[in-house]
Amino acid sequence: MDALARPVESAVLLVASHSAVLFAIHLGAIAGEMTDLLATEAGLADKTAPRSSAVAIYVA
Repeated sequence: MDALARPVESAVLLVASHSAVLFAIHLGAIAGEMTDLLATEAGLADKTAPRSSAVAIYVA
């Protein structure tokens, strides 16, 4: 039973760590977009400037 449990445990840990990284990137993208939006609405940002690079990281 131990021989089967080891690969299953490794697979579960791999999926969990991958999901955690994707979730952190997703939160970073949302935070970057919200910051850009708030700055634009407050008149603190150039409306013609490119949006946050967090979206590019999220897509990659």
